[in-house]
Amino acid sequence: MESSSSNTQPQVGTPQMSSEFPANTTQTTQTTTTTTYDNNSLFEKEQSLMRWEQDLKLREQNLSSQHTAMAHNANAATTHAVVVPGSSGIRGKPANWPARHPMIRMNVDEDIAIEENRKIFKYASFLFAWETVALIINLAVAIGTIVYSAVGNFFMALFYMLIGIPALWFVTRRLYRSSAAPENGQKSYGFLFTWLGVVAFNIMFFIGLKHSGMNGLVWMISLYHNDHTAVAAMCTVSLFFWFVAMVASIAIFFKVLRMTNTKRQRGEINYAGFRQYIKSR
Repeated sequence: MESSSSNTQPQVGTPQMSSEFPANTTQTTQTTTTTTYDNNSLFEKEQSLMRWEQDLKLREQNLSSQHTAMAHNANAATTHAVVVPGSSGIRGKPANWPARHPMIRMNVDEDIAIEENRKIFKYASFLFAWETVALIINLAVAIGTIVYSAVGNFFMALFYMLIGIPALWFVTRRLYRSSAAPENGQKSYGFLFTWLGVVAFNIMFFIGLKHSGMNGLVWMISLYHNDHTAVAAMCTVSLFFWFVAMVASIAIFFKVLRMTNTKRQRGEINYAGFRQYIKSR
């Protein structure tokens, strides 16, 4: 009996495991906990990615709507403004006139995009040629007056021809530059201010005071009165040229002034006006 009881007693130092909790239970619990943590982490990352994707889509929609609104505003603005194709102005463009030895830029069809400005410049170019002929005829009349001891009248007429032709060319070129850059209000009003001198020049030559080198109306009456019929007839031709030049120069001035003021009222050019330009001089 003693030997059997001693066999049934547990040995010292041997771990005891309950039959209710098997040995693999702890390992299964740890594995389940780790799997659950990994699943939760993946779920949170997936939710974050979905939120970022929604945020990016929302931003893309906002940018697209802003771009559409800007394009609509730009189209609405261009419907009320004159569109000038190509680059404005002639600065930086190569000289092409005269053909053999180019010194200046002269390409009306390419540089002046607006048809109305192009017509005005061609009109002013014709007026430049007309006044050049008028100055030559004026000199011819002054040569005829030398016979009547009006030597001073000849030298004055020669002076006006030598100074007048380059000055008229300068003013015509200024109109070319302002027509090539119609959005520049300062150039347009600067041309008008200079063109006033051309108008005054033509008016004085049309009146034509005696011994002034300007063989116009007063000088023609004096020649006819003193029976200088031949020279008076030449002066009549000169008077006709100055009358046409005077009317044409006044017409060009008011035409350009009306166009520039219309553009200013439409907001196509940003400038105070012709009176403000004169005050700023």
